[in-house]
This record gives sequence, C-alpha cells and structure tokens, in this order.
Amino acid sequence: MHGGAAVLAIILPFAAKAAEGPFFSLRNTDFIVLVSFIIFVAALIYFKAPHFAGRLIDGRIDLMRRDIEEVGRLEAEASAALTGAQERQRQSEEQAERLMVTARQSAEALIEEARRAGKQAGERRLRAAREQITSAEAAERIEIRNQAVEIAMYAVTLIMTERMTERDRTAALDHALSEVANNLR
Repeated sequence: MHGGAAVLAIILPFAAKAAEGPFFSLRNTDFIVLVSFIIFVAALIYFKAPHFAGRLIDGRIDLMRRDIEEVGRLEAEASAALTGAQERQRQSEEQAERLMVTARQSAEALIEEARRAGKQAGERRLRAAREQITSAEAAERIEIRNQAVEIAMYAVTLIMTERMTERDRTAALDHALSEVANNLR
C-alpha cells in the first residue's frame, strides 16, 4: 500500500490543476479517471500482482537459464562432434594420400614390368624372324641345289645321248650318281 500512496501523492496535484470546477466531483472526468486508476493500482497490490509477475519473471528466468544451459550442452556436443569429424577427415586425407602413393608405386611397377615384357616379346619376335629367315635361306639353298642337280642331270643326259656310246653313258651315269650321293651327305 505504500507504493499506491506514493503514486497518489504524485498524481493528485497534477490532476487537480487539469480540471475546471470542483475536483472532487463525480461530474469531473479527471477525478473519475484518477479514482479508477487508484482502484486499479490498489487491486493490483491487493491481489499481489507484483508478486505474481515476479514469480512469472522468475519462472521465465529459470526457463531461460535452462535454455542457456541446454544451448551450452549442445554447443559442447557440437564442438566435440566437429572435432571428431575433423579428426576423421584428417585420417581420411592421410589414408587417401597413402593410397595415392601406393597406387603410384604400383602403376610405376606395372609400367616397368610392361616395358620388360614388351622388350622380351620384341626379342622373341626378332629371334623367330631370324630363325624364319635362316630356315627360308636353307630351304632356298636346297631348292637351288636341287634345281642345279636337275639341270646338270638334264645336261648330262643330253650330252650322253648325243655324243656317247651306251657303255660310256652307263659309266658316266654311275659316276654322276655316286658323286651326287656323296654331295648330299
């Protein structure tokens, strides 16, 4: 009630100057407004509105404290999660770097192996080609020798039929055949 008296003491002098005529009259609207205001303030004090408002404010303050604590807890959890995620990312980057190094080394080893295999394949092909050439040369020599023998036989046959007697022919033919047999060995 002390607060209501102080308000009344402050407002009453100003209200008295504002109205024309007697102030304490029910016809004076300023007086009615003042009385209504005093009754309103008295009702607020009587029903302990400041105390109720204080409890509401205290409840809101407690709720805000809990919210702030929850935000702090969530911030700590988020910070821990961020730290864990950063650590996992760092580990993943290290693992990726190790994999890249391993892959690079494997690729270099495969390239070197492919070079060696290519070189060996080239050498094998070159040897096979040389063997084929040598074989073809040998077959060609044999073919040329066979043709030479046939030509020689034909020439001998012609000469024998034209110039030699039957006996000379037989002796020359025997000698030629034994010579060919010796050369073929």
